[in-house]
Amino acid sequence: MDERDILGQLDARDRDLDFPGLANVNYPLATARLTAFRGPDEWLIAFEIIAYAVKEGGFVNVVFAYGNRLEEPGWQTQIPVVTPAPNQPIWDRKGEFLLDLSDFQVEVRGSKQTFSPTANDYARAGIRPDSEMAPPLQLIRFLAYLRPGQLFLTDSELLEAVGAKDSKAQRFLQLDDWRHPDATEDERPSTSPCLRTLAKALAAGNASLYECSDQAKNTHWSNWDV
Repeated sequence: MDERDILGQLDARDRDLDFPGLANVNYPLATARLTAFRGPDEWLIAFEIIAYAVKEGGFVNVVFAYGNRLEEPGWQTQIPVVTPAPNQPIWDRKGEFLLDLSDFQVEVRGSKQTFSPTANDYARAGIRPDSEMAPPLQLIRFLAYLRPGQLFLTDSELLEAVGAKDSKAQRFLQLDDWRHPDATEDERPSTSPCLRTLAKALAAGNASLYECSDQAKNTHWSNWDV
């Protein structure tokens, strides 16, 4: 296992436009998570991107994965994470957003939940009362702030989603914030200081080798608002 091979695969898929971009106008970002798995002779890096699917009118977890045992590294699947609660549709037949964001019910990965957030609640999530942000995007970003753990997959669900349910690899590191490459600035995964040290840590089997300064981290949606 070599860190150059890990970064080389990430860069190769990035060149083929098969690496997650966080500034996607069709899937504006709510939150993201990176989970790295490792076995004696296996490495796997999975990205989960929680986003508003603009064209489809939905809220999804877009999963990308890379590893030396994956048959097809890159985009893997897209999973709905927020869906209508019974008797409270999110969209009308024309695709117009229906929910009153001050009092609504939705299902978060199958669990019906009721919310009555105030303007201050939204402000704590970084959404100002005078925001011009689209209401569906306000919704998913608010839920990402309030219920982040409920939007992501468990380790076993994630391994199954990427076709590695029989893998013997175990979770190595899980990151809620890191330095993600910005394609608009011609950055590659290998130019990210955080992904470089992740590759080094994975190759060595030593999680303490991972380093990422707070100044370098950029995965909050406010850094990628589109």
